[in-house]
Amino acid sequence: MVKNSKKITSPVLAGLTGLERDTMMAQLLASDILLKRINELINKEIEGLGNITPEAFDTPSWAYKQAYELGMKRGLQRLKEITKVNGL
Repeated sequence: MVKNSKKITSPVLAGLTGLERDTMMAQLLASDILLKRINELINKEIEGLGNITPEAFDTPSWAYKQAYELGMKRGLQRLKEITKVNGL
């Protein structure tokens, strides 16, 4: 059993019990720096997407570009949700 004063919550732990949950929690605790760095990189990617300017409407393919960027943004936000670990 993992003994730690931090209460860890994460979608990554959903459905895990017993030894699997304890092992995953130990892995999360050991990966704190890596998870924070991944989160920073995802945030930078999200910030660079979805910036549609009025000039974009002059281009026939603006709707495709917007759909692509919004899809990418949502995908990255979902990745953040899945990898978020509260308590670290």
